[in-house]
Formats: sequence, structure tokens, C-alpha cells
Amino acid sequence: MFGPSDPLGSAPYPGKGVFDLLAVSLACAVLGPVMLGAAIAAAIEDGGAPLVFERRIGQWRKPFTAVRFRTTSGGCVTRVGRILERTGFSELPQLINVARREMSIVGPRPMSEASARTIPLRDERYAARPGMVGLAQLLGGNNLRFGNRLDRLYLRRQNVSLDAWIITASLAAQVLRKPRARRWLRRLGALPDRLIWPQDLGARLR
Repeated sequence: MFGPSDPLGSAPYPGKGVFDLLAVSLACAVLGPVMLGAAIAAAIEDGGAPLVFERRIGQWRKPFTAVRFRTTSGGCVTRVGRILERTGFSELPQLINVARREMSIVGPRPMSEASARTIPLRDERYAARPGMVGLAQLLGGNNLRFGNRLDRLYLRRQNVSLDAWIITASLAAQVLRKPRARRWLRRLGALPDRLIWPQDLGARLR
């Protein structure tokens, strides 16, 4: 297993930690009342706990517990859960993980323990904190291989402008729904070609 000094690791750009903390502070200030209301509504609907805790593998293969809103009860999606999933708010409690420096706002898709067992120990994604949002979450869809490629591409090209673009595009995807958001971004020419986009990957989205 490699560590922070391993040359294979994709080091974050200078200031990424500060970017994360500023983003968490802003998100909590703006969305704090929404998160509190969602927790209360989820608890009132069926009397269950509003949060669920999921084991994930983070930076340097260190396990951590990711937090999210509970969206199901008895195997069925609840009414509150359906709203949370549709708006993307189900993942907002992961701001706690970002504040604890277990995750970043933008980064590779978080890996479950099962998926991590299929990934080589020296995979560069272990050199970064997983993200609440990212290229794979935004554009990878259900294509795991393409999503993994997007994760690695992000790590090699990451910078503050790209992070800002991913956050903006992710918010647009929640408002417009992902397929519609992709078409909208293409029409605006908003895909960040100069920042990240090799020709073959850009072609996958057209």
C-alpha cells in the first residue's frame, strides 16, 4: 500500500483544503435550515432515525463512515425520501464528512468496501479524499468503467476552476435532471474542454 509521499499519488492542488472548508461553511449557512427540516420530516413520517451510516473506503484506503439521509423504510422509498433523492439533498449530511476531512466537496466517487476489494492497492484514487460530487457522479451514470476513468482524469487535472465548474454543473443537474443537464451544458459549450477534456472522453458525451 502506498502513502502520502508515494509518487503515484495524485496530490490535491494547493488550497483545496481551504476550498472545502469555505464550501462547507457556506453550505451549512445556506442549507442548514433545509437539513434540519428534512431530518425532522423524515423522523415524523415513520418514526425512524433520519440518518443512515454507510461504511466507505477513503484516502489511503482508510475506512470511514459516510452519513446520508435515510430515504427508505421497510425496503420502500418514503415520501420524504423520494423528495430528498429527487433534489439530491439525501447526500447533504456528508458535509459532516467533509468537515471531518474524510471527504472533499469534489473528488472521486466514494468506494464501498466491496468495490474497493476489486481495485488494485496502488490505484491513484486512494491518494485522494472521495467527493460529495465529481465527474463520475455527474457524468459517469451507471457505466462503472467510464466513471472510474473520469475519476482518474479528475485527479490528474484537478484545479480550483474545475472544482467550481463541477459544483455548478452538479447543481444544474439537480435542477434540470442529469440527462437534460448534459444536453443543456453541451448547448452552452460549457463542458470544460481546456480544463479536462481529452477528445475521446468528450465524444462519449455527444
